[in-house]
Amino acid sequence: MSPSFLRRIGHASLFLLAFSALPLGAQDIGINDEQAEEELAPPPPPKPGAPRPPTFNFDFNTSYTFPATIRQDGGRYGSIGSWEGRVSGSARIPLTSGWSLRLGGRYENYQFGSTSAPLPASLQAFALVTGLDWVWRGQPLFSARAFPGWYFATNVSAESFHVPFYATTGWRFTLGPESSLLLTVGVAAVYLEQYPVIPIGGVVWKINRQWTFVGIFPDPRLSYTPTPGVDIFLNGTLVGGQFYVNEAGNKKDINTWMDYYEWRLGAGVQIQPIKQLKVALSGGWSFTRSFDYNNDQQDFDTDGAPYIRLQGLVEF
Repeated sequence: MSPSFLRRIGHASLFLLAFSALPLGAQDIGINDEQAEEELAPPPPPKPGAPRPPTFNFDFNTSYTFPATIRQDGGRYGSIGSWEGRVSGSARIPLTSGWSLRLGGRYENYQFGSTSAPLPASLQAFALVTGLDWVWRGQPLFSARAFPGWYFATNVSAESFHVPFYATTGWRFTLGPESSLLLTVGVAAVYLEQYPVIPIGGVVWKINRQWTFVGIFPDPRLSYTPTPGVDIFLNGTLVGGQFYVNEAGNKKDINTWMDYYEWRLGAGVQIQPIKQLKVALSGGWSFTRSFDYNNDQQDFDTDGAPYIRLQGLVEF
């Protein structure tokens, strides 16, 4: 693992701790806020003897980060903007004794503007979504997700096949008639040369009827519900992942994994016009976009820039 990657993980940890202190002092590496909220309020049990039907969800996400200067060791390579797009769908299939399967698929795409730096024009992923969950008496005792698929720049190859996964366990504490606390810990596996498994964890705090805090990396979120169906939120976001690059800009002989991450802090509003649909619009500041080649030891970063983001979730 390169020192720069360790430095970025350290910065991410400090960022999460700082953000986590906000509600107390007056979040595909872990579960996101939608999954956390799903665990916080699991579906009601069916009538005795009635099988629970499968549930389905479809979500989309698109965002644009405005151009910012690219830097490497003090040098500059012009500016670059980026567009992110992701679609996914899955089914939750109940089994027995609180166990359920999650099966589906997802596609994600990152597009970048042209630049003199040896960076790929795009990063993409086709992956399956597989999962196993166990909820016992309302407690999320076990959750695992694996995303086998191809993570690549422009060309799919055998080397670009990768299986990120994570597994967590949790326990929910009732704090009052409208308040609860969910603690979760686990491990995640990603394509890291030296440390293939890293610990993860966090907290989901239903403060009261209007306030909810999701302190789970990489999507911490504080939300306020002034009226049913409307959420106003402040959130930090880490987007990106690891991709196999065999062609990058003006350098054609690159054959290595790249860590691409973007660190954001923003605010937005989410509405739920009908029970089956949620739509969120947000924006804020992208602190940096980092491009780290694992073998070539080349690290590129961008300056900060504003971003806008649109998300949608359909469940039935």
